Amino acid sequence: MTAATLLTRATDTLEIGTFVDQGHCMLPGAAPREAVLAAAAPLRAYVAQCHAELNGFERSLGASATRTVFSLAAAPAAVRSLVCAPVLGRIAAQALGAPAVRVLHFNGFYKPAGGMATPWHQDMGYIPLACDAVVTLWLPLVPVGEDSGALTFASGSHRAGPIDLAGIETRYPLFTNPPMQPGDVSLHSGWTAHRSAPNRSDHPREALAISYFPDGALVRSAEGGPPMMASLLAAALGGLEPGAPARGDAVPLVYRDPDIEAGGVRS
Repeated sequence: MTAATLLTRATDTLEIGTFVDQGHCMLPGAAPREAVLAAAAPLRAYVAQCHAELNGFERSLGASATRTVFSLAAAPAAVRSLVCAPVLGRIAAQALGAPAVRVLHFNGFYKPAGGMATPWHQDMGYIPLACDAVVTLWLPLVPVGEDSGALTFASGSHRAGPIDLAGIETRYPLFTNPPMQPGDVSLHSGWTAHRSAPNRSDHPREALAISYFPDGALVRSAEGGPPMMASLLAAALGGLEPGAPARGDAVPLVYRDPDIEAGGVRS
């Protein structure tokens, strides 16, 4: 399936009510399986290249908590097509209630066999945007179950903004995604606290995560923020001053409501 045909895929099954209420939801079969599988091998090679920069602890997690190592410009064409697919952008726009959305960044979360658990965190803690409306779409590239590093969410935690993550299991109901297949999509709000289990299987857990924000959001200063915020600011929004609209080639516009006048959408 080509990127052009992604436009025809319906996303009317989006459980907006669940997402708004819980801060997360899962959409079985919402992503085009053929495009996901086509991106798997190129992304695997690109992740291996990027992970060469990580230390042993980061490779065991399948990600770095201090710097962004993935670049849309450097990614293989099949990966760029999937990351920028309008059908996924439409899901993000529906979840955010936004008429148009941009990709902020993407990650290849490849947790090796035996890889450790990813601790509780909130994505918004490192997002260099002056808005609360960010959503991440998490797409498995291989079958993923609880034994191979499924995501667990603290349902409703997105309503509280930044929270103390210590003892969070006693303060919020927990939800672990059921087994997922390529083509399934898991969504979570930027403020939803989440973690992933260790990979107890004998194969890597391979997933692609894409974060979106509403077109028109403003850049936020990274001063006083964690290292990842400064890294993401430089990689995705380098050269833009705090308070400026977050736009440019590194944060492409991937979906706009067709009812919006074309002249009102910025590049």
